[in-house]
Amino acid sequence: MDYDGDVDVLSASRDSNQAALHTQYRAHTTYVIFGESVVIDSTYLLTVDAEYGPAHLIYTVTEAPQFGELRLDDIALAVGGTFSQDDVNRGRLSYVHAAGEFANDGFAFTVADGGENG
Repeated sequence: MDYDGDVDVLSASRDSNQAALHTQYRAHTTYVIFGESVVIDSTYLLTVDAEYGPAHLIYTVTEAPQFGELRLDDIALAVGGTFSQDDVNRGRLSYVHAAGEFANDGFAFTVADGGENG
């Protein structure tokens, strides 16, 4: 739908009379100097849902960073840890780079809303 070659989803809700386009992005990258951190805000990570607000959109970490820490309010998140889109929007999520100068790092997650069993 957005002509970038990946799969996108169009969804509609019978109760809210709204339709939403869910697009994918190939990579979210930034550069962080050793020992520094970056706030992961909605410019880096954004999920929207026509029926549920940001507090009900829950991310679950499925792969933790290898060379740093993903932190929610300065507390490290491990695999299975969760945060919400509201946390992201409020600047409560960050990544702290703790390895060598040229270490590439990343993390993975799933996201679910508050309804229909997520």
